[in-house]
Amino acid sequence: MVYELKITLEDVGAPVSRKVHIKKDASFYELHELIQAVFDWTASHLYGFYVVKSNGKQTKHIEISGRQSEASVYDSKQIIHYDKKEKLSEWFKKPSDYINYVYDYGDNWEHLIEFIKEIEPNKTIDYPVCIAAENYAPPEDSRFDVMQGSLDLLMEDNHLFVSEVNEAIKNWTPVFDEEEPMFTGDVTSDTEHWLGEEQNLVSEEWEKTFEIAKEFSQRRPWEKLKEQDVFAVKDPESGRFIFCSVIGHSEDQIGITAYIGIEGFLALLEIMSGEEVTLDGLQQGHSLFVTFEDRNDIDGKDYELIKAHSTVFRGKKSWPIFTSIMPGYVPWTMNEEEARLTRLMMTESLNVVDELEKGLTFPLIPSDEKILLRRMDASETEPSNFTSQIVEVEELLNDDGEEEVMLSEFEIKRLNKLTKPLVSSIEFSMVPLAVPIQRHKEERPFFPFVAIAVDEETGEVYYQEMLEEHLDAYYGQKALLHALSDMGGIPETIYTDQRTARLILPLLDVQDFDIGIEHELEMTEELVEGLLHFMMDDLQDQ
Repeated sequence: MVYELKITLEDVGAPVSRKVHIKKDASFYELHELIQAVFDWTASHLYGFYVVKSNGKQTKHIEISGRQSEASVYDSKQIIHYDKKEKLSEWFKKPSDYINYVYDYGDNWEHLIEFIKEIEPNKTIDYPVCIAAENYAPPEDSRFDVMQGSLDLLMEDNHLFVSEVNEAIKNWTPVFDEEEPMFTGDVTSDTEHWLGEEQNLVSEEWEKTFEIAKEFSQRRPWEKLKEQDVFAVKDPESGRFIFCSVIGHSEDQIGITAYIGIEGFLALLEIMSGEEVTLDGLQQGHSLFVTFEDRNDIDGKDYELIKAHSTVFRGKKSWPIFTSIMPGYVPWTMNEEEARLTRLMMTESLNVVDELEKGLTFPLIPSDEKILLRRMDASETEPSNFTSQIVEVEELLNDDGEEEVMLSEFEIKRLNKLTKPLVSSIEFSMVPLAVPIQRHKEERPFFPFVAIAVDEETGEVYYQEMLEEHLDAYYGQKALLHALSDMGGIPETIYTDQRTARLILPLLDVQDFDIGIEHELEMTEELVEGLLHFMMDDLQDQ
């Protein structure tokens, strides 16, 4: 037979409960593990069951605990029974019998367990299961936040929430408890394959990143920092500058964004100008996004990544999503190095908030042409010791690394032989096509690039080549060499975009070009639009 129990978490500022079905001959230890799973606890504190009413009669001084001891936490007169030996059917005998379950005697999370009824088991169901769920439980160690009323535990779709809770039952394992979990179904195949073999994201690096993400969320720096309060952090490991902006002060979305290096900073300036943000615009540079969402707004892989680590997230706008945007790649979950940079930027944003409270002021970008910079003091050896300075933006841009000439000596000689001046000007660009390629399931999909050289006035195509590799400086420089070789000389002006310019500008050291950087390349855009239509029609025919 199966028991239906209603478990209510009391005194948390919102109605939080679960209805469960569990076999009547289950032990109280198994019930303890079920409660841990359905309320998303981590088994990191002591617990105990306290019998209040059994067989229709009030009782006192009866504790069922995992501690095989005569001393009770609550009452020295209590008789303690061992939870692994006590069966539910021995204490839940009549409907309306109830028992209190207390978890974490510091925060004192009290759960009222009420016996509703006894039902026939369904042979198609693997018990225990949750049949109803209402609202989130608070996070571990958050009693003070509950008392302050700062937690939002309301769940908009409790019906959908039930499936999430049952998934938690299936996957639950204690974080600190040394006992074997009772839920031993096959819960590892898909998750372990993705987390272990494909992404290899389960790591100490991610553990630390989730910890600082939780602190970041709880401290709510967007209440102090506006989106235009951009600051830079110099990464002590790579030496690159990361340009950071906390979001949420005037927007619904909350979190932090980071733009890496010169390309990232230029993409950030474009966003700050008020122009419409597009994926292609963001892909001008390497950027990282941490946003905090509702549980039902994150996908399965993000959820599994969170649950694979020990930090617990609960409530509205509290679940972190870590997104990487790189030129030529599909937006993707960050890798470990990006997680490290993310942790650095979240840590320093909190340090900036601390300094704001001491009188720090922000220069305005771009009007002041200055920026707040956080970097390690040259005399310090500890990576945590960063100081704030107001510096010229130009100083950072000049100090950031630039691309180099990547062509071989033979290819440079070919380029130097192209001395014939041409009367026409061209548009030359490395353009990503919005048709991602993924060669292997575990690899991040990338956008193929097409190298295009067209007459700036007539639109005549001089050169066109598809690059089914990730774009880098070598391929950009090599494509320009091929285009100029096909044309037989040097155009009057080579018009290009910011992304392509960064790749080919180093060639000015070996050949004399006139390069113009444009925001829009009209002839190129028309050609790419036609090419995309052709590719999409071809895919549909297949």
